[in-house]
Amino acid sequence: STLLLGVIFTFSYRDLLITRAGAGDPTLELRSISDRVVLGEIAVQAIHERLISGHGVGHFPWFASYYLYHYTDYDLRGQNAHHIWLTLWAELGIIGLGLFYIALWSSFESGLQRTRHYNDGREGILAAIVALIVIGLFDHYPLTMLQFQAVWWGLLGLSMQDKNEGAPI
Repeated sequence: STLLLGVIFTFSYRDLLITRAGAGDPTLELRSISDRVVLGEIAVQAIHERLISGHGVGHFPWFASYYLYHYTDYDLRGQNAHHIWLTLWAELGIIGLGLFYIALWSSFESGLQRTRHYNDGREGILAAIVALIVIGLFDHYPLTMLQFQAVWWGLLGLSMQDKNEGAPI
């Protein structure tokens, strides 16, 4: 059944997959790249407007829509920037970005320290956290989708768990 689903997926999205592989019509890939560049530039503009306090949690797509409508003639819908650090800075300001970074770093560092004391596979949890951070450099899903948020913060919590605190959930 997995093979059948894979074949159906490949057949259904063959044009997009071929484009991502570097063959075929590159216009889809070029559109994706140009959209990401434009949204990144809008994020930088949002940061310049409210460097300290930001525009508010979840407000960047609205800011992007407003900016695109009033200041550009792009045929583009406002959405999150495909870079979580730009989105965080635009929405939370430097204060919120700093607090997020402190929470992320302190829990990751705690996980690293516990890795030295326990041989319980915690390295895999830390690797998954790093993977989400890397994905966040190119996409907004680790920040904007509830499922990714739950996984990310859950992994951070698991990485900090002391072995004497009981079994993880």
